[in-house]
Amino acid sequence: MPTLEAGDLLTAREASEVLRLATGTLANMRCQGRGPRHLSLGTAVRYRRSDLSEWVEYGQLPHTRVED
Repeated sequence: MPTLEAGDLLTAREASEVLRLATGTLANMRCQGRGPRHLSLGTAVRYRRSDLSEWVEYGQLPHTRVED
């Protein structure tokens, strides 16, 4: 199982900055199932940096929610 390093999980605000999208746009995309994969940790939403890169690289892959 891969280990998480500091900075691997990003908040929605941090992810929106990386993607250069408004935080609201990223939230809308997440709710519509169009955004990058995300994790729901209790009430917190987090994004893996690698999932953001993959989403951009492969032309906005369909959203897949990852459960922990």
